[in-house]
Amino acid sequence: MKMKEKKFKIKITRFFVITVSFVVFVFLMSLCYGWFATNTNGLLSSSVTGYKWCNVFRIFFRLLPSAFATSFVVAWTCVFGANSEGSRLRFSPAMFARYRRVMIDSIIAVLFISLGTEVFVPLMNEKMAGHRDLPVLLREYKEIAKGLYDQGRYEFADEYAKLAVELDPSDEEAKAIAQKTGLSAEKTNKSDEFKKHEAKQPIESMPKYLMNELDFGKTYTNLQETERSLLDEMTSYKLLLAARACFAKEDWFGAHYYSQMGLKMSSQKDINKIKLMELAADSWNKLSAAREEGDSEDKQRFAKKLEGYSALLENDFFRAYYIFRDLHLNSKEYSLDPDVRKYLDIAQTNLQKQYFFADETFKLEGFESARNVRFRVSHTDGTVSVVFIRGVTVATSKAGYVQYLRGLGIYRLSDEGKYLYGSYTPYAKMTAVSTSAFTAEEKAHFGIADSIKRVPFLLLRSTDRNNDDVVVGTEVKFGSSSDFENGFYILPMEFDDFDMLKKVSAGVESAGISTLFAFTDKAKGYGFSEEVYTQFLLNRIFYPIYMLILFILLGLLSWHGRVPSGSVFKFKWMIIFPVLFMVSIGAYGILMGFFKVCNYEIVALAGKNLSLLTGVGLYALALLVVSVLFLASRNSSERNI
Repeated sequence: MKMKEKKFKIKITRFFVITVSFVVFVFLMSLCYGWFATNTNGLLSSSVTGYKWCNVFRIFFRLLPSAFATSFVVAWTCVFGANSEGSRLRFSPAMFARYRRVMIDSIIAVLFISLGTEVFVPLMNEKMAGHRDLPVLLREYKEIAKGLYDQGRYEFADEYAKLAVELDPSDEEAKAIAQKTGLSAEKTNKSDEFKKHEAKQPIESMPKYLMNELDFGKTYTNLQETERSLLDEMTSYKLLLAARACFAKEDWFGAHYYSQMGLKMSSQKDINKIKLMELAADSWNKLSAAREEGDSEDKQRFAKKLEGYSALLENDFFRAYYIFRDLHLNSKEYSLDPDVRKYLDIAQTNLQKQYFFADETFKLEGFESARNVRFRVSHTDGTVSVVFIRGVTVATSKAGYVQYLRGLGIYRLSDEGKYLYGSYTPYAKMTAVSTSAFTAEEKAHFGIADSIKRVPFLLLRSTDRNNDDVVVGTEVKFGSSSDFENGFYILPMEFDDFDMLKKVSAGVESAGISTLFAFTDKAKGYGFSEEVYTQFLLNRIFYPIYMLILFILLGLLSWHGRVPSGSVFKFKWMIIFPVLFMVSIGAYGILMGFFKVCNYEIVALAGKNLSLLTGVGLYALALLVVSVLFLASRNSSERNI
């Protein structure tokens, strides 16, 4: 009994040493080739090392199946040769024991190979693509810095110039731009007094969004809890009570604001309507009288405050926001004024339904979760929109998340394939909107099908947080369209499908099996071939069982080619490793091609719906056949070397 245990341990040790030694050898070979033969032309100097390491691991994991196959064949021939007794009859207990050993070794190998194929190779591809995109990003940063500098926006220009230097510290042009923008920004900071005040009384550079499906970017950062509840419930009676409370406290702005909101809410038969009208008139008279009080400077400031409030009532939230923002930043007194802070918040809330702030997109490129996303969307009128997105960044918030789309291109085609227009937006801000918010006419206008529950809502215009003369929107090219006049665009598609399209656009290897499984039913609608993606799905699902079948076949070959027991090791046998490794690399490529062709034939013959079930049956049958062949093997003759 002890002798058998010792013999078994020797066999396991021999198998382990052969396998690990050869896998390490393949890694060293991948290291040498990947480090010295990788083409790094066009990369940033700071990216070269990381790019090489990514390529080394990518090569290694691609060679891992052939490495395991080679080491297993050699190790199994030695192990089977050292212990070949007990198998003179087919389906002997000894062959079942060997089959169990082959199956365990194969499953472990398949786990490592699948991990490399499903996780590490896609990860390395993604990182290498990111390194290749950095030179383009560097050029963009330098161009943006130059453009902002020419516009006199030195602080933003300096930030982009610093980003360019961070990407490539050896770039002389970037360093020159950073030096120039840095000096200009420093001079501006020293000469601009209200910047000093802004540093003392900061407003959050990134607002805390409380996302609402119907109110895009809704936020009340400084309103009292009672006011928030009031604005949410929006009943004319409660607004009347709030207006009376403000009037009693001589808060003429608040009294007029709530009474005006109450008037908007009330119907012709509302008994509160007359009282709201009277209160609105009285509070406005008080405001007019207050405008004449104080010295000339106070009058000017109050007139400005009233101008901003009037713009708010006229729904000119853009003008109202910058008036109250200017008051808040330029006067210490008005920065603490509850009316200024309150109506600045309200104006900002409503402004963010029409615009987003440019600094929200600052430094987002490094956090993009997807790049080069492309798909098509069909409209109910028969036209088609082809969408291209250079990068997508997800930003979380307390009540949801928004996504920023960099380099958004939308191209519209007629139902006859005629080109209608093309558009480009540097940055768009996207969130989900429930289709229950739309009327039937609006759904027809936007081309939204009745089956869609939530659609992507895109804000297309951005503005500077402190400067009202810098607005960036959509540029319509190669045609004309009125679809972008209001500063937003709605994609007539299910919002949840967008995340799926992001993953698929990153490459079939990067998309998860669950994503591919869901995408096969929707591929055709977004401009992809459902047959091709069904084949990709079968490739991913059946790859482990296919590799398991191949390893059992290798075990069968190893049994029939086993080294006779008692053979003395010969140094010339070492040549077997490189020769067998090269053969396995070629054989693996051929067998993978055969595997993909088989899956394509399954899709072609069984159809998309039955292909998965058919594949399960065929590969299970193949596994059963090779297992039976292995178990039916016997030791019927002696071999000599």
